[in-house]
Amino acid sequence: MSGSAPGIEGDDVTKGAAEFLMAAFGAVPPGLARRYGIVPLEQLGAGWILGVMEPDDPELLDVLQRLGLEEAELRVQSREVFERQFASLYAIWSELYEFVMGLKANPIDPDVPSIGPGDQLETAPAVRYVKTLLESCFAEGATDIHLDPNASDPILRLRVDGILVARPAPPAWLYPRAIGRIKALAGMSLGEALQAQDGTIAYGADDGARDLRVSIVRTERGESLVLRVLSKEGVVPELSTLGLGVRGTDLACQAARETTGLIVIAGPTGAGKTTTLHALVSTMDAARINIVSIEDPIEIRRREVRQIPIRTEAGVTFATVLRAVLRQDPDVIVVGEARDPETASLVLQAAQAGHLVLTTVHASTTLGAFDRMLQLGCHKERLAESMRLIVAQRLVRRRCECTSGCVECEGRGLKGRVGVYEILPVDSAVARSLATSTDPSKRLAAALNAGMQSFAQAAFDLLDREVTTKAELHRVLGSDMAAPKIFVDQTEVSYVRVLGGASAPALAPPPVAPPPVAPPPVA
Repeated sequence: MSGSAPGIEGDDVTKGAAEFLMAAFGAVPPGLARRYGIVPLEQLGAGWILGVMEPDDPELLDVLQRLGLEEAELRVQSREVFERQFASLYAIWSELYEFVMGLKANPIDPDVPSIGPGDQLETAPAVRYVKTLLESCFAEGATDIHLDPNASDPILRLRVDGILVARPAPPAWLYPRAIGRIKALAGMSLGEALQAQDGTIAYGADDGARDLRVSIVRTERGESLVLRVLSKEGVVPELSTLGLGVRGTDLACQAARETTGLIVIAGPTGAGKTTTLHALVSTMDAARINIVSIEDPIEIRRREVRQIPIRTEAGVTFATVLRAVLRQDPDVIVVGEARDPETASLVLQAAQAGHLVLTTVHASTTLGAFDRMLQLGCHKERLAESMRLIVAQRLVRRRCECTSGCVECEGRGLKGRVGVYEILPVDSAVARSLATSTDPSKRLAAALNAGMQSFAQAAFDLLDREVTTKAELHRVLGSDMAAPKIFVDQTEVSYVRVLGGASAPALAPPPVAPPPVAPPPVA
């Protein structure tokens, strides 16, 4: 592996960070790390920088020689620092790593049944592997688990903070048994290996129950599996912590206090739309109003909300449930996604029939979300007059608290995520523009005059507060990070100064009023 200095930005370091964890486990196995007080801090080419508590301990020096690390640079650290770094690097994955290493050293004949007559189910290798894998993934905060077959060893990757990172994979002989175990937990057909299958697992872990959404498809090399980890019951962050900013939070809360109309949250898959929806719902007085949500699947379980899951195979769709919900005296209706014309039409109908409706769409920007609803067949004028707030969002990684990379961020310099938001409050002027104009520049100008917060402004604010990095914002936002452009009579009008310059984004000056008309001459 080529070494990478902690804290450097970019995709190469993300890849290097994943490799760093694997290399660190290989260089200093967890058992020896704990016994002799060693923590790999950084890899430089073929060499290592190690944190140690007793650099002159003869036993330590002997162990380093046996590990081929006698030339490593040693940095003295206190027990407190060692314990923190050891826990961050090893604690989550040491059990799985040692279990996998033991299986690779003592492989089982593939022709031997995985569970013998005298064995207990809990001790079977596949059962132990899947249990240890899931609990390790939960501890790391992974949102998705990818298991893929390969010509030699399988590949295990997790999506952590939106990025896929490699982790210790099972040996090849165990892979089909692990897939079989997950199929059994998800209620899938164990004998089906050609057709794609979907299922769910209700999994009880030490720190609470979780739902896992399972997808298996057949590839050229075998069955490939992806598990989506859904949130624990009731875990909803406060709206003010999501990254909307003070003004954005105020706008969202104001829209959530409306009694009728439509709030739309837009963004790609995995952008945190569902979390924003539920955070908005949490600002409402659920004891005094009837809140009903229709979701596929239910990602965050709420006691104060009547949640209805979609079961398409049984004919329980967004549209069929929404029709029934309209007869349930709802005050607020949450529709997980407006994904088809029938659902979008019913969402608009509900918003115009005296209900506050919250939903999500797949769109890149706030104005793009309006256009997406039009593509789904919504009536333009009715949609415009029903809109109360449109939010478009992404998730970017935060700067780690360290200054130059650490084991907690695996040398990335980034750990955890925060939202970056484009926020459009829809007032009468914006609604009129959306309903009557087909000119993108005029619609954008109306949105900006109404106080829209663009992605460019949100990005600048995150940079100004040193919450994230410019490279991370470019990675996630791409062209959406650029300042909006407005054209008047084919001439570009400046909206914001160049992002990254010395000054903050500034709204275009207000239109100048026309000069007064001179009175007619006196006869």
